[in-house]
Amino acid sequence: MPRKHQPTITNIEPTKAELQKLREEVSRENKSRDASGLPPFNEAETFDRRAAKLADDKFEELLEPYLVAAYEIYTGSPGVANRLKQHIDVYQHAEKAMLDDTGLRRPNPKPFNMMKFLSMYFGEELPVASRRNR
Repeated sequence: MPRKHQPTITNIEPTKAELQKLREEVSRENKSRDASGLPPFNEAETFDRRAAKLADDKFEELLEPYLVAAYEIYTGSPGVANRLKQHIDVYQHAEKAMLDDTGLRRPNPKPFNMMKFLSMYFGEELPVASRRNR
């Protein structure tokens, strides 16, 4: 796995500056909604959800080289079932390799998104290994 591409980031939690910027952004959005006559949203809940997404985004960015390497190992065969197995194997392999290299785990495990997988399979969205040549 990509030990030479080992991420230098060891903490994917949002920084204090990122959290402060996010707080200000959420507050500004809520004030805009109020000024527009729209009902306000729960700022604390929105802030928590977006802070979790920041950590997820950092994790996904660090995981990408591991996914590229794993897609080279797990080639897959035609058919939805075979591609589904490939997809699951690739993510399991990449996340384990990243955990071994960095000690980082996915901060917010989420259920498998079958609709996203099917849109990737039918060509509407390319998997990470196909994006590497851009």
